[in-house]
Amino acid sequence: MANILVAHIPPFPFAFFRITHYKTPTPSRTLPYRALYDSGDLTALLTYLNNTYKPANGFLGTFTTSGNDIIYVTAPSESYGSGLFETDVFTKYFRLHVDSPSYFTHYLWTWGVVVAWGDGTADGFMDLINQTRVYPTHTYSTPSQHIDYFHTDSASILICDQPEVTGLSGTMPKPFSQFVIRNSQIRAFDITTFFEPCRATLHHIELRNNMQLSPVLGLDKPWTLMDAIDVRSNGLSSLEVDRVFITMYRAGLLNPALQTGSMVVLTEQDGNAPPTPASLPCRQIMQEQWHWTLTHD
Repeated sequence: MANILVAHIPPFPFAFFRITHYKTPTPSRTLPYRALYDSGDLTALLTYLNNTYKPANGFLGTFTTSGNDIIYVTAPSESYGSGLFETDVFTKYFRLHVDSPSYFTHYLWTWGVVVAWGDGTADGFMDLINQTRVYPTHTYSTPSQHIDYFHTDSASILICDQPEVTGLSGTMPKPFSQFVIRNSQIRAFDITTFFEPCRATLHHIELRNNMQLSPVLGLDKPWTLMDAIDVRSNGLSSLEVDRVFITMYRAGLLNPALQTGSMVVLTEQDGNAPPTPASLPCRQIMQEQWHWTLTHD
């Protein structure tokens, strides 16, 4: 008998995207799509491997844990060696906090992500090779307070138009380019912290018609490719609208390449909230010298 490494076990939480075995000349891929948050979830994965995966694929040994590894212990009649299994384990994730949806659908552009729906179920979307659009949907039979997207820097666009969304947190994928949340219940939202991993790739942020939103913008960082920020119809105050313009001006100062780009900053609100004279000098420079498009009440 021999112990064969299946996967290293990272700290919780993490997700299994794929297990590929090379027991036959043609690799066979099994997609457990499992999010693991604690030792109970790990035990359930081992039960799946031994009771479902093993008989379906003709294995005779036992899947178990050894230290921080999941291993396969071969049966006496088996002679498999190392390299039998290839696994994709995702350790990064970002979270949509949600308020008990009954149904949830949205748009992703990705080449590999596990969506854990928060009710003990999970789905996987796309292989890790060809990036493409997907429309994750889920019908709930029990309430959920979060939806987690496990990834290995493997998504670039999210468009979500769901009123159940109440907040966002976690680690965004580095290649993210477009992020859109509409018609949500998001309140305070720290844009700086949330988008820090992808500030070299992010083009477009749209947070629109989120009537409870109070953004912590902090965009006075060297955003490399930003060309649009849309915070229309959020019920922002005039002071918050000022903050949008002032922090985008600071972003332009930190990254002069933005000054020559086709930047669009949209701030009209539901409930008149024109900017005040406090942001006027910044707005004049952005419009007259940098030729940015600014709109406001």
